[in-house]
Amino acid sequence: MRNPFRREDRSQLDNANIPVFQALLAMTEGIDGATGVHVSPQRAMRVVAFLACVKLIAETIASLEMQLFENGDKTGTRKPSTDPRGRLLALEPNPDMTAYDFWSYVIMCMCVYGNAYVWIETDGGGDVVALWPIRPDVRKHKADDGSVRWVVTFEDGSEGWLFDAEVMHFKGLGLESGSGLSNVGQARQAIGIAMAAEEYAGRMFQGDGHAGAVLSTERPMNDEQFNQFRARWDASHSGLKNAHRFALLPAGMTYQSSGFDPTNLQMVEARKFQVREMARLFRIPPHMIADMEGGASYSSVEQASIDFVTYTLRPWLVNISQVVTRKLLSFGQADASRGLFVEHDTSVLLRADSVSRSKIDNVDRLAGIKTANEIRESRGLPPIDGGDVLWQPVNVQVVGADGSIITPGVDVGADVAGAQGDTGGGDLNA
Repeated sequence: MRNPFRREDRSQLDNANIPVFQALLAMTEGIDGATGVHVSPQRAMRVVAFLACVKLIAETIASLEMQLFENGDKTGTRKPSTDPRGRLLALEPNPDMTAYDFWSYVIMCMCVYGNAYVWIETDGGGDVVALWPIRPDVRKHKADDGSVRWVVTFEDGSEGWLFDAEVMHFKGLGLESGSGLSNVGQARQAIGIAMAAEEYAGRMFQGDGHAGAVLSTERPMNDEQFNQFRARWDASHSGLKNAHRFALLPAGMTYQSSGFDPTNLQMVEARKFQVREMARLFRIPPHMIADMEGGASYSSVEQASIDFVTYTLRPWLVNISQVVTRKLLSFGQADASRGLFVEHDTSVLLRADSVSRSKIDNVDRLAGIKTANEIRESRGLPPIDGGDVLWQPVNVQVVGADGSIITPGVDVGADVAGAQGDTGGGDLNA
């Protein structure tokens, strides 16, 4: 990838003594006051529940087909568009990435940092040729003339800038219009508790699962003797590999367990609660990150999956589609007149079981909603001859104002036609 960015002119842009990436981390990381744990985006991704939530949202959205449509006529009928930008969005945004890699990275940045940025690369004629994700350490600058530029940091620490029209900014919920809030920064304490619980559990296993013990002796020991004994004890009885080894104590020394039980701090329950806390943060049904202790059943899981698409994914999808439509599909009056817009196909997430799908397909077929080939296509089957004909129910007829049946194809006149319109009517040629 060539360097697309203009080098920053310090005489025109705000000067920053602190690198942008460090400034970003300063907003999203720090010491959690309750636990004393260092919380950062990178460390937060080591919390399994947090990582599971981010992966679920990012991978699910990235796996959905993004379709490009345009308004076909004045009635608002839409049809698939052949615009080359559709391929960038759905298949290959740039020569180095697939659409799945591209969108999973964009959503991951939104989940963790609250913001994601994409550079819109154009050729000499102004046509879009590629979409490149940008690191989230981006600074927005508004000049005196009202123009907006985005200051971008390179890998070597130097900076460059892009025009506002060249950048798609995907942002999460925020208190300011300029940027979204970081989930790591806002949920620092909850993430810190989860990290502290995992570290505590790790130290417990490192000490072979024992919380501690007291070794006492009636004989006085100087510092050298104490250090030597402690070193021998740690070498023989610390760690999982030395668990349950027989201990031979010197004469006069006794061993007494501290009697401390980790369940007194409800560590197991605390770790389970943090899993649900992470699910609550991302508005994800707990069963989707393998927490099945809430009494999940087949019917409740099915409804929760529908809720996941409706209340969790839909805001993300609307956010993405609006940004893409506003920044990528609005180049020039020609695009505006065509009414280009994008949609994500969520039907694969809302498919019912095979029995329910068969019932739905049967109703749609008999009601004249779907053809046989449309149903076969949804099931991955090849089309058949004559399968593009819609059926129409024959037990519904058009009647006039006096209740008489109107014969299809007969000129009924203005009076009868008006009566037909008043009663709802239908297609006389049906």
